Amino acid sequence: MSKSGGKVIGFEASGKLHDEDYQTVLIPELEKAINENEKIELLWKMENFSGWDLKAAWDDFRYGLKIDKHVDKCAMVGDKNWEKWMTQIMKPFAKAEIRYFETNQENEAWEWLKAA
Repeated sequence: MSKSGGKVIGFEASGKLHDEDYQTVLIPELEKAINENEKIELLWKMENFSGWDLKAAWDDFRYGLKIDKHVDKCAMVGDKNWEKWMTQIMKPFAKAEIRYFETNQENEAWEWLKAA
């Protein structure tokens, strides 16, 4: 996302995520940010997002465990009840501080991440 920079990195997910999305975009970008900064702040914007296929869900789970210690804050931005619910379920399993923001609060989400 255009507001990404330094240790703050954002992704916009739309439609259904696939393994290829993780292998060609998400993982390389996250690895680059972690290698440059050690700790990162992550924004995950869900725009017309419908979830993951099975392989991508596995990628998300497995890679999420690998980088968990490198993420200080994670802002989840969306507009669906299931996205808000999913954010709440993630909290006990993550080391990062996780907050959900409605789509119209995206700027506040960026500000919260950059205040770290």
